[in-house]
Amino acid sequence: MLSRRFWTLVVSLSLVFLSCPFVQGQSTYGSIAGSVTDPSGAAIPDAQVTLTNLGTAEKRTQPTGADGLYSFVNLLPGNYRIEVEKQGFKRITREPVVVQVQQSTKIDVALQVGQVSETVEVTAETPLLQTEDSSLGQVVEQRKANELPLNGRNIYNLITLSPAAVAQGGSGGTPVGQNPFSWGNYQVGGSFANESAEYLDGQPLNIGYINLPIVIPTQDSVGEFKVQYNDLGAEWGKFAGGVVNLSTKSGTNSFHGEAHEFLRNKVLNSNNFFLKQKEILSGKKNEPPPYVQNQYGFSVGGPVIKDKTFFFTSWEQFRLRTGSVLTTTVPLTAFRTGDFSALLAQGIQLYDPYTVNQTTGARQPYVNNQIPQAEFSKAATVMWDTYFVPPTTPGAITDNFTSASSSGGNHNEFVARVDQNISEKTRLFGRFTYFGLLDLPTNPFGTGLCFDRCSENYHTKALAFDVNHAFTPTTIFDINIAGSRFVYARAPILSGFDLTSLGWPANYNAPPASMRTPPTPAFPFPNDVGKSQGNSAIGDHNTQYNVTPGLTVIHGKHTFKIGAQYELGLDNYFQTNIASGAFAFSGSWTALNALTGGANTGFAFADFLLGLSQNQGSFVNQNEGEAQVPAQTAGRQTYRALYFNDTWHVTTKLALNLGLRYELQGTWSERFDRLTYWDPKATNATVTGCGGTVGSPCHGDALLVKTGPNDTRNNMPLNKKEFSPRLGFAYSFDPKTVIRGGYGIFWIPNYVSFGVNPDLDVVSLARTPFTATTNAGLTPFSTLDGNTCTLASTSFASFSCAQPGPFGSGGILLPPGRTGNTSAFVAGAGSVRLAPYLDPKEGYVQQYNFDIQRQLPAGFFVDVAYAGSHGVHLPQFESNINQIPDSFVAQAATQAAASQPVTIAQQIPNPMAGTSPNATIGGANIVAGQLSRPYPQYTGLTLAGFGCCGSTYNSLQVSATRRFQGGGTLLVAYTNAKLLSNTDTLTSWLENGTTGGVGQVQDWNNLKGERSLSSQDVSQRLVISYVLDLPFGHGKRFLGGVSGVTSKVVSGWGIDGVTTFQRGFPLKITWAGSGTPLAKANLGVANIR
Repeated sequence: MLSRRFWTLVVSLSLVFLSCPFVQGQSTYGSIAGSVTDPSGAAIPDAQVTLTNLGTAEKRTQPTGADGLYSFVNLLPGNYRIEVEKQGFKRITREPVVVQVQQSTKIDVALQVGQVSETVEVTAETPLLQTEDSSLGQVVEQRKANELPLNGRNIYNLITLSPAAVAQGGSGGTPVGQNPFSWGNYQVGGSFANESAEYLDGQPLNIGYINLPIVIPTQDSVGEFKVQYNDLGAEWGKFAGGVVNLSTKSGTNSFHGEAHEFLRNKVLNSNNFFLKQKEILSGKKNEPPPYVQNQYGFSVGGPVIKDKTFFFTSWEQFRLRTGSVLTTTVPLTAFRTGDFSALLAQGIQLYDPYTVNQTTGARQPYVNNQIPQAEFSKAATVMWDTYFVPPTTPGAITDNFTSASSSGGNHNEFVARVDQNISEKTRLFGRFTYFGLLDLPTNPFGTGLCFDRCSENYHTKALAFDVNHAFTPTTIFDINIAGSRFVYARAPILSGFDLTSLGWPANYNAPPASMRTPPTPAFPFPNDVGKSQGNSAIGDHNTQYNVTPGLTVIHGKHTFKIGAQYELGLDNYFQTNIASGAFAFSGSWTALNALTGGANTGFAFADFLLGLSQNQGSFVNQNEGEAQVPAQTAGRQTYRALYFNDTWHVTTKLALNLGLRYELQGTWSERFDRLTYWDPKATNATVTGCGGTVGSPCHGDALLVKTGPNDTRNNMPLNKKEFSPRLGFAYSFDPKTVIRGGYGIFWIPNYVSFGVNPDLDVVSLARTPFTATTNAGLTPFSTLDGNTCTLASTSFASFSCAQPGPFGSGGILLPPGRTGNTSAFVAGAGSVRLAPYLDPKEGYVQQYNFDIQRQLPAGFFVDVAYAGSHGVHLPQFESNINQIPDSFVAQAATQAAASQPVTIAQQIPNPMAGTSPNATIGGANIVAGQLSRPYPQYTGLTLAGFGCCGSTYNSLQVSATRRFQGGGTLLVAYTNAKLLSNTDTLTSWLENGTTGGVGQVQDWNNLKGERSLSSQDVSQRLVISYVLDLPFGHGKRFLGGVSGVTSKVVSGWGIDGVTTFQRGFPLKITWAGSGTPLAKANLGVANIR
């Protein structure tokens, strides 16, 4: 027996957490329930039901109630034996009864009249019918989880065996070389990708770093798992789509083990089309790039003390070395000397931006496309020489460089688990997991400018401890205590770069050396390396603690569950992709006309040589026209929840699921209170003149937390109204048919909406804007070499800049935290993103389903379900609230069609002049339309994580399962669905290639008009998965009598596989060219309308 001191500790811990929230842990447990009747069908009370785990010999016993019902809960997945006895009846024994992850198995027993010493043995298959609950889900049993072929043996790939799941960008194959957020990038149940939850042995794996799952369990360490979606019970929260519930293998009374190695190389690989073309043109052998993949390891489990103590451990290493083929565009060697005459053969003429007519915008051509050396930018030539190499396809202007640069990485994982049967009433287990991943840099030019990122290192340590105690056969307590530590580091190759070598002042070297690289140029060419964040630096140290105590009480026809969840997340983080600045080059400065552009004129590399970039914005990918320097933030979130569930067996045929969950999703705080929020009613403390007259007030300002109307340490308020009802029913129409349905509300976890994370706060991520022009592209205001520039006439000789460097005399700014003038710092940034503390709209999803299950002859089982969901207040990463009203856009369109001057695009005297530190807002003149924006004091203003949007998902989900003798299975899952929304996945940078990217918002003032097929809509999907034994060898249909060596050779063969048929993702219309005149006016209007 356990000591009194031990139970005092456990109960004390439980009371601590039950006093705030209350949860029976999210677990991998299953259950068995049923009824005991006599030959007439009458209930038999007080029949003795004994349940035995066939692997560990653990036993549980309980009597049936007055209604003949029994129920065993909190069962580890595995095979069990049920024994039922009652005086006057024959004893019944049934095995094996299979318990699966989060599945309720119903086993009804009809006793026969006779002596209790007589035994009736039943060996029927465990029914797949779910008669206890209404939630939808798909179990991937152990054999499938271990044997199905997976590229890189990534267990998450099996999520898509479910009819409700769709793999999104980067989620297939090995995690080596992938963006970390691709690990969980699966759309489940109509919610967007990366909004679901992953659990391992009851431990939540998702952390505050954009809901990232920090462990990918090895294939051989997983016993089985279940993809749960649509109307889960109230014990589940903090997700929007579904839950992936994984169970680690545990030891049994028998020793089991395996060792493996999987080798893959390039012998049977075909060559990349562009690499093949390059090799043939250069006279080389047609040979695919290098590829060597090794994956090896072992697992073993068994008893330490028979029937008492069991162990399981596994270890696996993965090694990948490959040539990563990239085709992109680099400048011709002649371009570096100013000779762009090769463009003339393409019909492209370049124009001199310094010859502009400042009334009409017309420019004079460069003779023979020759740019004079006097106009070269010093900073541009240094960057050019640092980054670029000659083309590999001579003569080609675009797509002229192909390389197979070395890439790959390593992955290793160790798992150890111990299970202990302390007594018939008490069981516990502990599990430790180490997960390590190294991504090698992809350096296509060999110059240090990486594609996507340079080297990355990930390390996870996760520990879970679970105690299960039965006070009585009908009162069971469980507590799961878990903790994890995740460390992630990304480092650029070119760190420590001296920015003064560009001709920039010494104060530009302010960013820490670890993230200070040459500035990054970005171009509008496919696979452009500069716009892939190749100079990014990241440091993350995340610690998470989770405690989930809970109590199950079986009382008559009711099974009550009450419990809590407490989760503390600590995230120390910094990231920048552009500490030294990123600059977008479009070709607009060398186009025919500064105001209207011109077909077949202008070229991006010519603009680059001149050092003439674009204004601050998202011209190519994410942010260009600025530098971003982060602080090392120390964020904190506390999650608490309380829930109650009742499974009510109204009759022997009807079960109701009645549940309610209450959540307190603590929002972000930061150790040093370096957080801000947006107050639209505050009078701006820095800028005046927004009303059109000098000195008129500007409404709206950024305030620090603990000031103004927000007296808390959080940048978002705590929502105290997150109630989540869960309702459902399961009706056994007959012994082979179950009809089910349900409804539930699920609040989107705060982890998902990362726009409000402390590391992205404006006072923790200093943004130094680059002001390319203040007159819509007529003349440069800043270049790569200088700022505050003027063009006195129509020649380069009349062009001068008052200060060196592109960002102004202050250089590259460092994050101020709570020091200095926050209002002025934010105003100087120009385009800002702030937390909507005073107008939060927390997102949630309503899920509903109607489901029919039918057991068919010949071992077939069919499940036909309607599953739907409705997303409410879905968050955007950032929502634009500073777009000029649509009436002005309509006026501008009418004026442009009539060849009249567009009023809102005209330069006028600026009433805000001198009041803003931002060059555009504080200049002498300003675009007229700026004063008609809601908040003229900012060039851009967005709300972080604002719940602006919605979605609707409707689907028909059909699955058919066939079980074969020996454990083989066939699963066919078909889905016909439609997903409508006016928003998209928050991890949009993952969506390219096969998923086709995401759409762009056309009009922020009319988000209802944005509603359409979602970028992640997949109308039809069919997945066929199978683990089949061939009928050869010992005990089989053919050659069943063989023995010895022959038996070893011909026995044990099988066929495993997954086949997927899927319709494509919708076509997205995007704009990658030079901005329209209205877009260039920088009034928040998109290029696509």
